[in-house]
Amino acid sequence: MKILVVEDDPTIQQLLGIMLRQAGHEVTMAGDGYEGWEAVAHAAPPDVAILDVMMPGLDGMRLRERLRRHPPTARLPVLMLTAASGHVPAESPDTLVLPKPFDMNDLFDRLNRLTRPDDPA
Repeated sequence: MKILVVEDDPTIQQLLGIMLRQAGHEVTMAGDGYEGWEAVAHAAPPDVAILDVMMPGLDGMRLRERLRRHPPTARLPVLMLTAASGHVPAESPDTLVLPKPFDMNDLFDRLNRLTRPDDPA
């Protein structure tokens, strides 16, 4: 599975990259929303995006809005990561939220729910 990770914390970004690649996924990393947008605006879209909610510049919420307006990524499944309890996006069939700190099993569970919604897992 092709996964876009947009996370400004280098430690979390590195951890996600290692764990996702070890699980056999193709991972594209971006350190902020602008880099994330550039990674998908002129290329084939990923299968799922993992976006940090709170980032300087183009944050995860605004990046998700931009992705929704871009026809190739309008229905892209998104996993939002957030450490802020008061700034939590609403979940929907194509958007799930994972609070930080998180357990990698929870992350993989949510990715499976996003990419295989009919799987009873």
